[in-house]
Amino acid sequence: MGGNAEEKVLLCYHCGNKTSMKKVAKHTYRDREFLDYENNFWVSYGNEWSIFFCPVCQNVTIEECYWHSEETGPRGEQYYNYRILYPQVNISNTTIPEKVVKAFESAIKVRHIDNNTCVFSLRKTLELICKDQNAQGTKLYEMLNDLYEKGVLPKLLDSMATLLRKAGNEAAHSDEEISDGLVSDLIDFTQTIIEYIYVLPNKLQKIQYHIEKQVSENGRGI
Repeated sequence: MGGNAEEKVLLCYHCGNKTSMKKVAKHTYRDREFLDYENNFWVSYGNEWSIFFCPVCQNVTIEECYWHSEETGPRGEQYYNYRILYPQVNISNTTIPEKVVKAFESAIKVRHIDNNTCVFSLRKTLELICKDQNAQGTKLYEMLNDLYEKGVLPKLLDSMATLLRKAGNEAAHSDEEISDGLVSDLIDFTQTIIEYIYVLPNKLQKIQYHIEKQVSENGRGI
């Protein structure tokens, strides 16, 4: 499923290096279910969990791959959804703009090198999200407020984003290094904001599609 069966180039969220990792273990689960017994129509789905070993820092990454026979890519090819389960930092989703992914990954790459640079990169990620969402304003706090007023960000996430903005300003202008614990929290904040804006709506659409399709095939209204 996707690339070499023994090695794969991944970003290590432990050390921040993007390198070829050896697959040291895997487990596969497959199943299928009938949607229409009369016409013998069934779907297949499953998961594969893989453990990759980073040759740079000697830590492991656990990746999950999910597939469903009813989910296809833009050219009708089989679609596979990959995500990193461990360590718990992951935005590997095709619905996220490439610029946002690169900015977030840049922050991860320096998290164990320079905390302030990491936080400033997280702030940059937030700016790119605002621009992608066509937020109005010339300053970041104005753009965040615009997203909140439009309902793109709920109050809690708006508060998280505001803290991230302030931490980014502090990282850019202060000689004091931001603590490791705060950096970890800000990374979690950023990931939560990304998932709320880009990942969850896509998941909702997929669930809605499958439910409506199954109900339609069974001849029932929702």
